[in-house]
Amino acid sequence: MHCQSKSSSPAGRPEPEIREIFDNPAFSDHDSINVEQLFADVETFLIREFARIYRERHSTMSTWPSKSILSYLVRKSSGYSIYAATVINFVEDKYFRPTAQLEITWGYGPLQSTA
Repeated sequence: MHCQSKSSSPAGRPEPEIREIFDNPAFSDHDSINVEQLFADVETFLIREFARIYRERHSTMSTWPSKSILSYLVRKSSGYSIYAATVINFVEDKYFRPTAQLEITWGYGPLQSTA
């Protein structure tokens, strides 16, 4: 048996029904996401974690990381803390120097392709 659609929308559902659901006050009462706050949270996390790594392994590095590297990582995160956490986990690997690991994350380390 063939099911007929009331509209030609790709999902096969009439658009007015979908709009009606999202026009419901229950959907309009949610908090909007503050994108700037997401970036600020990532920056705060990175600053705190890099300071911790610096304290724990300070003998191998000078003041670190620079503001430009920190800004680069915050931008690369797109506000996602999972990116920042992954960078920190990679940088703090106990089998490698944190400075070398950080260089890899921004394209200047030994894994950079020369092709």
